Amino acid sequence: MGQRYYDLEERFTMFGVSTLAHFRTYKDPIFSKPIEQVVKSSTIIELTTSRQTTPLPRQTFAIKVFIAKEASETRYWFNFFQRSGDKSQILVELQDEIQQIIMILQKIINTLKNSSENGL
Repeated sequence: MGQRYYDLEERFTMFGVSTLAHFRTYKDPIFSKPIEQVVKSSTIIELTTSRQTTPLPRQTFAIKVFIAKEASETRYWFNFFQRSGDKSQILVELQDEIQQIIMILQKIINTLKNSSENGL
């Protein structure tokens, strides 16, 4: 997780894989639904990005907003698990990675929004 990624699709894929690997270690069935939610939100980021073909600009904007919403949900679940007692280093790394992903997506959204407003 500590290396820099410039291929977003690969970065998002590795993020989803790392999330799944971490939460597979949970054994308590009380966490099954929250784990399902965090895995779903973390893997849909990559899935939505990789299925994207060449959408129209408005569609691009809507897709990025949707991905950002899923990223924010993933951040919520990571915080939930941390507050529930998960103090592992991997969770700290996943929290850092999702924060970076959210910032990247926010930059993309702002750029798309500004180009749309400027007629580009």
